[in-house]
Amino acid sequence: MKCITCKHDGRGYCGRGYSKSNAGKLCRGHERMKLYICGRISGETEYRLKFLLAEERLFKSGYYPVNPAACVPGTADWPLAMRQAIRLMLRCDGVALLPDWEESRGAKIEEALARELGMDVRPIGEWE
Repeated sequence: MKCITCKHDGRGYCGRGYSKSNAGKLCRGHERMKLYICGRISGETEYRLKFLLAEERLFKSGYYPVNPAACVPGTADWPLAMRQAIRLMLRCDGVALLPDWEESRGAKIEEALARELGMDVRPIGEWE
C-alpha cells in the first residue's frame, strides 16, 4: 500500500522526508505538519481500510498523515511492528488518536510515549 500523499511505499521512503526515487528532493510531506495515526491493529480484520480512511481525512484537513498500517509489513511480529511504528511516530509533529486506540496495547504505548516526549496528542476529530 502506498501513501496517498506522496505515493511512496515503505521501501521507497527514507523516513526523513526524502524519496529515494526523486533524487533526494523533499517529498511533499514537508509542506504540512506530520501526524502519526494511532489506533488498534491487532485483532482487526479491516484495520488497513480504517487507517486509510483516517489518512484521507487528515490529508483533506491539511496534514501529512503517517500511516503505520501502510508502512509496517503485515508479516512483522508484534515487537518488530512496534519498533518500526515507534520510529515512524518519532519523526512526526503530533499524534492523531483513532476512537479505538484505548483497546490496543500498542496504541496505549505509543500514546503514552508521545505524551511523555511532549508531542501534541489529540483525538483525530480535534485535528480537523
